[in-house]
Amino acid sequence: MGISNSFFLPSCSPLAPLSPGGRGAGGEGVFIYKCYKGNHTESSTEPEMSSQANEITFKIWGDRALFTRPEFKTEQVTYDVITPSAAKGIAESIFWKPEIQYQVIQISLLKSIQKASILRNTLKSRQSHRTAQSGGILEIESDRTQRHALILNDVAYLVTIQMQRQSHATDPLTKYLEIFKRRLAKGQCFQQPYLGCREFVAYFSQPTDNETPIDLTTDLGLMLHHIEFTSEGAKPIFFRASIQKGVMDCRVIYSGD
Repeated sequence: MGISNSFFLPSCSPLAPLSPGGRGAGGEGVFIYKCYKGNHTESSTEPEMSSQANEITFKIWGDRALFTRPEFKTEQVTYDVITPSAAKGIAESIFWKPEIQYQVIQISLLKSIQKASILRNTLKSRQSHRTAQSGGILEIESDRTQRHALILNDVAYLVTIQMQRQSHATDPLTKYLEIFKRRLAKGQCFQQPYLGCREFVAYFSQPTDNETPIDLTTDLGLMLHHIEFTSEGAKPIFFRASIQKGVMDCRVIYSGD
């Protein structure tokens, strides 16, 4: 059952999409340039739509965010802006169906980049899902430690995504587009979206006419774009991120093997 609120209040969720900017996502070796191809998952049974016809723009914002850079192993350090992987995860939290997939086209910054250092209670050891399933015990008090984290304060973005229909889908793409738009208007979602960490809640809504990107042009360096899942396992895809007049183009990427 969807959660309905005007601005989507915090709630708990049993599962969440892949944690954006998670640890161990680094890649080394030769970089390979690659680009998205529009509508490559479209079924031939449906008339082909133009690339702009299946694009949706929505606003996301929150008090705090942490999009962890994979090169920092102990202390968590955030990227300067939301990653395309995190933006895709929020779109999937709003509306998820196995018949569709999302590609992030661009991200616009609505507020200046503000950072803060906080101290968090964490655990020294990595938690194993297999150990929990088998009834394993973890003494939290003896394993607890405090670590610093560099986070973002007061963030707001406009995210433009392109919805694509998988080959096994039977319903037209317009049906899924309308569902996504209705959920934006009503504040409904599939599960609670968050800004990198579960405790940093993401709010979302339809964009308004008075929202414009900030005047910022900068090079962000390498940034996680998304995770590709193949028969050989998960593979992180990185791209050279840059902001031009407050807008980050996410369409052209390259990956590290």
